Amino acid sequence: MLSWNQKRFADKSIHVNTAINQIIASVSLTGNISNLHANSSMSEFVILKALNIQMQFSKAPVIKEVLWQPPILNWMKCNSDGASLGNPGNSSRGGIFRNP
Repeated sequence: MLSWNQKRFADKSIHVNTAINQIIASVSLTGNISNLHANSSMSEFVILKALNIQMQFSKAPVIKEVLWQPPILNWMKCNSDGASLGNPGNSSRGGIFRNP
C-alpha cells in the first residue's frame, strides 16, 4: 500500500520484483505470528514452505482401544441415543431394552 501512495502522491514507482518480495515478507511474518494450525494437505504444505511459514500442526487424536463383552447371563440390556439440530432446535431420542 505504501508503494501505491508513493506512486500516486510522490510520483515514485517500485519494481515488480520488489513488490512481490514485500508481499511474500508480509505474508511470511503474518503466518509465523498466527496461532492457527495447518491442515495436513500436501498443497497447503507446499504453499507454506514456499512462503517460509513455520507450520503448526494440531496434535494427533488419542486412540483408545475398547473391547465389547456380552452382558452377564440374565441381565437386561438398554441402548439409548439422541441428537439435536441446534440449541434450541429439533431433537429426537430413542432407546431399546432387550433381555437375553
